[in-house]
Amino acid sequence: MVRPRDLREAVAWVDRSGVAPLIEDLLRPTRRGRPRQLSVRTLFVGMKLAVDTSKSVCLTDVHWLLTDGLVPSAQRDLGVIDSRTGAVITLHQVRRLLSAIQVKLDPSPATGVSSSPDELQQRAASLQEILDLMLAANHACHK
Repeated sequence: MVRPRDLREAVAWVDRSGVAPLIEDLLRPTRRGRPRQLSVRTLFVGMKLAVDTSKSVCLTDVHWLLTDGLVPSAQRDLGVIDSRTGAVITLHQVRRLLSAIQVKLDPSPATGVSSSPDELQQRAASLQEILDLMLAANHACHK
């Protein structure tokens, strides 16, 4: 079970970085369509907890931490449990969201997504910005 202090620190780190809203904007620029149950913020909280506890970002570990490692109130707060239906996020949702993020940020021409050199350069710049923000958030917590 994730300790409340560890959860608070992970949430604070994700929020301090500011990357979740940036990535959400990349994934849903028009804000149209049905919103996902699993948010980028929650995914990143799960990834941070996985790194901190098991030193891995294996998606099955991330899913387990979010669905079995958190108390129910934290699961509801993070949207792991849907407040309307009671549905719990699935491993497929975790994988699908990470894949969608990869499609938007992977600057490699070998990913199978046809892109112009300008699009690849924009992805590389976006990825670098996100990595810089995450690193800055990590430095801020150690001051």
